[in-house]
Amino acid sequence: MRFPSSSQWYQIRLFSGIRQGVQCRSLTYPIPGKSTKYVSFEEAVSLIKSNDHIHVHGAPSTPTDLLKALCNHVDTNDLSGIKLNHIILCGEIPWAAEKFHSK
Repeated sequence: MRFPSSSQWYQIRLFSGIRQGVQCRSLTYPIPGKSTKYVSFEEAVSLIKSNDHIHVHGAPSTPTDLLKALCNHVDTNDLSGIKLNHIILCGEIPWAAEKFHSK
């Protein structure tokens, strides 16, 4: 396995638009007058109800912990008809368990 040299890392940073000194986990263009709200995974999925359609971001940005909380929410509240749209997911896919097949 080869790892990029420091000049290649610079190119990746340059081409992806990530500038030095910019935190990757902050909004690049925050909405004026609004501040970021951080909530628990459980609180984030608490508004999901039966027959909702949810888009799940994929690849290395798969929100695995959030999906685990979603499965727990579905199981606890006996929800059904939830459709998850995604392309490629990385990591665990907890809804593949047999108990979620009819949900």
